[in-house]
Amino acid sequence: MRRSPFTFWSLWHELQWNNGRLQEDVFIWETTEGQIVVVLNPELYVFAKQHDDMRQDILKRRGYTLSDFWEHHHHQPLSAPIPEVMLPEGYGVRALGDVDELPAPSFLSWKAFHPEEPLDRYDSWEWSLNIQHAPFYRQDLDLIAISPDGEFASFCTIWLTRCGAFEPAGTAPEHQRRGLGKTVISEGLCRLKDLGAEMAFIGSGSAEAYAFYTSVGFTEWDKSEIWEKDL
Repeated sequence: MRRSPFTFWSLWHELQWNNGRLQEDVFIWETTEGQIVVVLNPELYVFAKQHDDMRQDILKRRGYTLSDFWEHHHHQPLSAPIPEVMLPEGYGVRALGDVDELPAPSFLSWKAFHPEEPLDRYDSWEWSLNIQHAPFYRQDLDLIAISPDGEFASFCTIWLTRCGAFEPAGTAPEHQRRGLGKTVISEGLCRLKDLGAEMAFIGSGSAEAYAFYTSVGFTEWDKSEIWEKDL
């Protein structure tokens, strides 16, 4: 069965926030031929494409309401030329190492997605162990940019089926506007192409991220909105 690469990010997400109890918390119904027809998970929000009237009507009838949150989905055919990006002097890009390296990218991820938070709000890195245990995780597609002094500066994790999905991706605030985000994504696109992938996907939730991914060659594919349900 061909599954969306975002499915595997969802699996990682469940492992991260549910303490690794994926087998206990998610239920799957299949036909006798093995085709998945229903998936039940503990989340109380659902993505629906902006113009999917049928899905939105079902959500309304089930008591869901449209939230203020949304996400653009972007795609890039890997048959297209991949933009060449030059690293700043002294920086390098490589795949993430084993467990002993996890504290550094965990802290980097926290800084990238919580730029306004004081550093002492950072909790711990143990949750990131779930990433390397998630289905279809590939260490050679978990990329980091290293600064001249050895600090982890930018990153992207790619989930691969026939296509590749970048999730998550980010750069520490003190290393932004140096082309590092473009560099790790371009490296990821090259690796996906070498592995025979046909398409790459990435999501954005802000105007800044939308412009950034467009500059790396991605075009908009769809817009998904989040519907929520209060119990």
